[in-house]
Amino acid sequence: QNMINLAAGLAQCGHKVYCYAMAPFLVFRCFEQIKVTLATMDQPVTLLGVGAGFSYDDAGPTHYAVDDLGAMRSLPNIEIITPCDDFSVKACVDLTLNKPAFRYIRLDRKPLPDFHEDTKAWNKGIVELEKGEEVLVLSNGYMMQKAASLVKVLKSRGISAGLADMHRIKPIPTAALAAVTNKYQKLICIEEHVLEGGSGEMLAQAMAQKPKPMLSIALPNRPFPENGGREYVHKLAGLDVEAMTSRSLNFLELS
Repeated sequence: QNMINLAAGLAQCGHKVYCYAMAPFLVFRCFEQIKVTLATMDQPVTLLGVGAGFSYDDAGPTHYAVDDLGAMRSLPNIEIITPCDDFSVKACVDLTLNKPAFRYIRLDRKPLPDFHEDTKAWNKGIVELEKGEEVLVLSNGYMMQKAASLVKVLKSRGISAGLADMHRIKPIPTAALAAVTNKYQKLICIEEHVLEGGSGEMLAQAMAQKPKPMLSIALPNRPFPENGGREYVHKLAGLDVEAMTSRSLNFLELS
């Protein structure tokens, strides 16, 4: 809490300020300070939360950040980004240095495979990485690799599936989102977060004026005391590729 208050004061004095901590503690232990001294006062402080989702899979539920978006999305003046690779993290560095603002950036604990190579496209907030026509699979952060695996399976079934990184959670990149999703018949959103307050809810909100059939694959809203690694917990939660494929094929009426 003291870190946030100090950050607000330094930002008000004109400094470029970054706060780094484990995501669940940064968000929930400091939420009142974040709300009052950063969000309400619109201070240009970058919050770096490491351990998005089940990143700290060996530490148990106290260290999971699977409900942080619901809290942070409710704040005014905030920009929220969930990078999925090294390129995205470097783009976040450039963005925060050159255009300071109140931001929450959700980092994974470990290095992730590369997806991006175009800064201009990334800056739009959503990027279509693989093109298709029938269904677009959207995700961000760690789950991009799972989304890519799902797209590969769908394509092997003869389905014209696309893949998009929806890394900016707030503000909603409305124009870019419409440009990417318009041609698709259906949408599938995958996230390592509970449904309430997450990326799928944001996507549904953004598509409310021109809705499309949409499947949101997210965590059930329950504690996960089980410990056995990230993939083990994903299997329990239905976020393994096999389970997501089954749900996707049912949604597409192809099972």
